[in-house]
Amino acid sequence: MEKYKATEIAALWCATGKTPVYLIERNGHRFAFYKTYVGAPITVGLLEDATIELDCEKFILFGGA
Repeated sequence: MEKYKATEIAALWCATGKTPVYLIERNGHRFAFYKTYVGAPITVGLLEDATIELDCEKFILFGGA
């Protein structure tokens, strides 16, 4: 967010509060991103909410165990 101009475009809500969703545009492409939490249940829950809130064709998830 510090390197690219990011705009908050949506918010996902769960028990821990608000998770802002940001948009950056780069080389003619638009990317929406948000920081997810640790654990499969919350990650899937936020992804389900994101599919409703955002008009996206593809999703990429990064995570670690």
